[in-house]
Amino acid sequence: MHRHSRVATDARGVFLGVDPAFTDLFGWSGEQLAGRRIGELAHPEDLKRSLQSWAQLMQRPGGSAEPIRIRFRHEEGHWVWVDVTCHNVLDSRGEVLVDLVDARHEEHLLELLAARDQLLGRLGEIASVGVFHADLSGRMRYASPTLEKMTGVAGARSLGEQLAAVTEGDRPRFTEAITRATKGATSTVHVTSDLGRSWRISLAPLVARTGTVSGVAGYLHAGNDPTADLQAPACDPLTGALTRSVTLQALAELVTRRPGAARRTASAAPVRYEDAPGTACIVVRLGELERIAQTHGPGARDEVLRLASLRIRDSVRSSDLVGRTARDELTVLCAGMPGVTAALSVAHAILEQLGQSMTLSSGLTLTILPGIGVGWAAHAGSQPEELLARSQAASVESAASDAAEPVLAEAPARPSSPPS
Repeated sequence: MHRHSRVATDARGVFLGVDPAFTDLFGWSGEQLAGRRIGELAHPEDLKRSLQSWAQLMQRPGGSAEPIRIRFRHEEGHWVWVDVTCHNVLDSRGEVLVDLVDARHEEHLLELLAARDQLLGRLGEIASVGVFHADLSGRMRYASPTLEKMTGVAGARSLGEQLAAVTEGDRPRFTEAITRATKGATSTVHVTSDLGRSWRISLAPLVARTGTVSGVAGYLHAGNDPTADLQAPACDPLTGALTRSVTLQALAELVTRRPGAARRTASAAPVRYEDAPGTACIVVRLGELERIAQTHGPGARDEVLRLASLRIRDSVRSSDLVGRTARDELTVLCAGMPGVTAALSVAHAILEQLGQSMTLSSGLTLTILPGIGVGWAAHAGSQPEELLARSQAASVESAASDAAEPVLAEAPARPSSPPS
């Protein structure tokens, strides 16, 4: 059930008093807000909208404003999404009543869906598989560019239309696999297409937080080997981040296809990082998750991990990729970074976001302190596993530090010159 508060203000928006529910939601006590206007708590980006709503309310004696969703500042400094409805009862009671309903869970869900759509879009650019998402009615919700190229169909409205090239003889098995996915089962089918290629199609259910199946996700591979193993799912179901294997694939694309070649010298001594364009691999280690699971249960642990993933996405560029590379670890891949200094700035932004307290759906408030390691590849020829390992080592060093600041990973040794 959503938490709800009702407070009263005067015609200028000055607080006349707050109820205990308001303090629970935002941390502010009535004494702290005495003489202050309610608009002072609104997020700067939402202030104009809230002022417009207030102006319209003042023209409706005895009426109510349309509900608006805005952010209010918590007493601890972070922002809380709320649905706000104001009622003008100045004529009858000499005050304005303001209803505030906690909307954080809806916003987290919307952010997760938006982030997942973005990740699917980026995945479609770098992966050698076709990716799709359909709802339970078969209506297409997403089709990657790679899938459209492989199937020869763009802008399909239904899954059947998207994969119409599956031959008539294989269609019953394909349809049966879709049915199994809608009932919660994952399966793989090998089919032939009218385009002269064989396809391996993985079908998996998408499960809502309520535990019910809400749709079907699929990954299509083109190839003629019917015994080839199915690729692992591209996205981690808990966080929506890329899986470890896909993250390493993306990292390999970013660090091995850069123009130019790695510098070679006769020395094997460590090199100094240059503040030049390159790729950053930022590892965020959440070492406190197991303690949270032991103290508050696995559900709290999973919710903290989901919230951490959302906060990380809020801290990075829209073109950056977020992957889950270990049970308690998330990794950000930043291509085209201007330099090491810019990568460290992103790491500090992540640290600032994750350092703010988290309020879980149970009402429990927690604060986590991550370890953050920053790896850097400024030249072609870097090995993705080695770059990730150096970043992970730096994150362990960061977590062990009293300052808990991001740590720049050691630069690799220069490769020796090849024999002449």
